[in-house]
Amino acid sequence: VAILFMNRFIPRFWCRVLCPLGAFLGVIAKHALFGMEKDHAKCTDCNLCLVHCQGADSPQGGVKWRQDECHMCMICESACPEDVIKFRFLPGRTSTIGQPDLARRTAIATAAAGAVAIPATRIADVIDANYDHRVIRPPGSVEEREFLERCIRCAECMKVCPNNALHPAWFEAGVEGMWTPILIARVGYCEHSCVLCGDVCPTGAIQKITEAQKLGINQKPISIGTAFFDHGRCLPWSMGTPCIVCEEFCPTSPKAIWVENLEVPKRSSTPGPDGHEPPMESVKVQRPHVDPSLCIGCGACEKVCPIQDKPAVYVTSVGETRSKTNIILLENTSYTQT
Repeated sequence: VAILFMNRFIPRFWCRVLCPLGAFLGVIAKHALFGMEKDHAKCTDCNLCLVHCQGADSPQGGVKWRQDECHMCMICESACPEDVIKFRFLPGRTSTIGQPDLARRTAIATAAAGAVAIPATRIADVIDANYDHRVIRPPGSVEEREFLERCIRCAECMKVCPNNALHPAWFEAGVEGMWTPILIARVGYCEHSCVLCGDVCPTGAIQKITEAQKLGINQKPISIGTAFFDHGRCLPWSMGTPCIVCEEFCPTSPKAIWVENLEVPKRSSTPGPDGHEPPMESVKVQRPHVDPSLCIGCGACEKVCPIQDKPAVYVTSVGETRSKTNIILLENTSYTQT
């Protein structure tokens, strides 16, 4: 919300102020062979070019052009009724701002903002202690602190995900983790045999793994989380309604979701005679359970759960292979060590 609000004062605030890729492209743009020339004498200050500008690069007459902010969309040229603006190869630089603003006040403000921003992104302890259950990283991801240091937010893993399961984080991983990839199982689940995200990661934030490693052939499979059931929303548990969709879609072998066969009482859907309460009947259901030692947190069960608004089965990051502390069971923790 704050970033959107800042666009009111600084157009394209994210790209121009925060995005490191935007800054890098701006540096390269200063040496572009193709650019703008202005004939200031023809300008009538209609500001049509400024209204149509997509990059806040000051295309209007009477001011110098900010080449590092220009997208080269050339909309300003077509919008200008007086033929003031021309784009050409090897343009003259007399009407171009070639150097950044290094005025004392601007330099001090920039340094102060950077000094505040760096510790502000690391003030929370969410990385080391208070894990957010929504931060489910792709399979093969390194430990969280190292992941945040390596990930460059290139979104390559999101692009190749066949089930559209990976999406950019907002504040789930803290300010420092914005735009890093997380799995949203309700949108898509992690394909059981897919290892594409590790193959395309350019920095090693997601390690390259083999199908055998992910599937757990002759070894323990890689887990990105664990599934849990909300018994108050699960149809067989709370409403006596048969449903085994999650168990059917569970991809592991043997299945991490197993069912318990039993008969449960259920009130009939038809009212009793003379307005009395409906009679009771017996229904055979299969109540699902999760075996945490087999669950890999792929999210397939959450994706296919028929409860629409909030699923009866959901996946959290606890039990992920990459962390030695974000675990469910206490056998491997300091509580049991003497």
